[in-house]
Amino acid sequence: PLRGISFYFRKIASQWAEPSFQTPFFMSYCETGTSTSSRRFLCRAATHTVSFLNNVTHLSILALTTPAVWFLYKRKTITWRQLLPLLAIFGYFLFSIIWEAKSRYILLVFPLILPFAAYGFELVPEISKKLMTKLKRKS
Repeated sequence: PLRGISFYFRKIASQWAEPSFQTPFFMSYCETGTSTSSRRFLCRAATHTVSFLNNVTHLSILALTTPAVWFLYKRKTITWRQLLPLLAIFGYFLFSIIWEAKSRYILLVFPLILPFAAYGFELVPEISKKLMTKLKRKS
């Protein structure tokens, strides 16, 4: 059981938490010998800054999606139009756990997450106000 949990944890992390969606790995021109600035930018290991920014952006989008979905659920204001992308994302998530998948396939579903992340970003001031008032009451 522990090996199975470890396997699925690594599988989910490699699919959903990889911000470049493995595109440099699968890009055919990374293997060619000619050198252009775009190849150097995308294919070489010297792009730590770009990789760091990708990680921050990707994790921010995923992190901001959580409060958006939670607030929509708690406020009971979610409509079927808002629910359909979430169902598609969840369905694809379940499918990718069972079936062999690569992180580049997540790229097709990732745009469905963006509106929820934008709503989560809009909720940040409201959430921080609530947290600040709770902290003031406790102290």
